[in-house]
Amino acid sequence: MHRLPFLLSALTAAVAPALGTGARAADAPEQVALQKLFAKGPIDPALFGPNFVSKIPVSDVQSFVDSYTERLGAPSAIVKDGFEWSLVSPKGTIKVNIAFDAQGRISSLLFHDELSPDDLAALQHVLSADKLDPQWFEASFLGVAPLDKLQSVLAGMHGALGAFLRVDTRNGKYVAVFEKGESHAQISTDPDGKINYLAFSR
Repeated sequence: MHRLPFLLSALTAAVAPALGTGARAADAPEQVALQKLFAKGPIDPALFGPNFVSKIPVSDVQSFVDSYTERLGAPSAIVKDGFEWSLVSPKGTIKVNIAFDAQGRISSLLFHDELSPDDLAALQHVLSADKLDPQWFEASFLGVAPLDKLQSVLAGMHGALGAFLRVDTRNGKYVAVFEKGESHAQISTDPDGKINYLAFSR
């Protein structure tokens, strides 16, 4: 998977508007726009405002949509979640913030907090292992983060936080729970299940 968050933004602080009283989710402009973005075929550039496309090429949006669909499957539902939207796919979910300009064109788009059972399983596997296996990782990732360095990071975490217990998902994020504390985790895997991004923070 691509490293998250994946930010597509032409505005600095845009928030998708809440639905008005009595509006049906199927009629929401945010849902309609997301349905069009993830429809089969090339994305229509007319969906985006000029300020957006001047900073983010439509081809970048297309690449993300294609990658998401390949990894998690086409969205089967688009569900409102507070001021955000959740794309629900066969193999995972991702949250979306979307806003429009005065002409109803997309002016801001943010995909974040992707959750996948495959990523969760890979994270649990890494954290519970006594020794890491290079076969679990993409070669390109190990070129940036050598296996011995990863092993050292995990040993340091166990030394400071104690034995690994489990991975929780909270507000669209992974949290590794240990005997003496917790660590936030980010992970992504490729279509073959190999890890291509892994990071921890306290």
